Amino acid sequence: MLAVDRPGHGLADAFDYRRVDLLAHAHRFISDVLNGEQLPSVTLVGNSMGGLWATAFALRDPERVQHLWLVGAPGGLTRHLPLALRLPAIPLLRGIARRVAERATGARLRGFWGRALVAHPERLTHDFLELDAALTRRNAASLLSLADCALDWRGFKPELVLGARWQALRVSTTFVVGERDRVDPAAVETERVVALSQRFDLVRIPDVGHVPWIDNPAAIAEALSVAHA
Repeated sequence: MLAVDRPGHGLADAFDYRRVDLLAHAHRFISDVLNGEQLPSVTLVGNSMGGLWATAFALRDPERVQHLWLVGAPGGLTRHLPLALRLPAIPLLRGIARRVAERATGARLRGFWGRALVAHPERLTHDFLELDAALTRRNAASLLSLADCALDWRGFKPELVLGARWQALRVSTTFVVGERDRVDPAAVETERVVALSQRFDLVRIPDVGHVPWIDNPAAIAEALSVAHA
């Protein structure tokens, strides 16, 4: 199993996403990783923006994807994003978002996680939040450049919403969606996409948010261990 940091995230090198063709970049990045590891085909698992990247790759190279797991509502599903995720793309609030990222603390990030990412922010440990704060400070410029590339004041930019392109996806795909995911409340958009193809399945996980393995890792591990019918 490989867990790969996107450029400008985690411990990866900084990356400026401004003026990048994000879907083409996503395909190239995943392709380079697979080629570097000499992997002809893989099962891909992606969350949120990672889900959009995995889907972009699967659309262009379906023969290299054995199965696609989209855990949490993927980017490209809808324009909608909760306010906490749109702040860097709102002109009057962009400067505030930058200062918050550059001065991130664990205490402040608990509130952010609760507003956007998880159903139970009270369960996040001090060490987890302090690590997240350190990585946010380290990668602030890259994170904000990705927001500039992918978002506007309403949410995802229209060109990144996949729309009819979902019907062109020839890869067996399972959407694992938390019932408290604020990106797709009540999984309305996910259900609409799943209805487009017999290759698509939907697994609902109760009482978890947009990053569901943080709320309930056992439930997500169980969902991912089930062989696709």
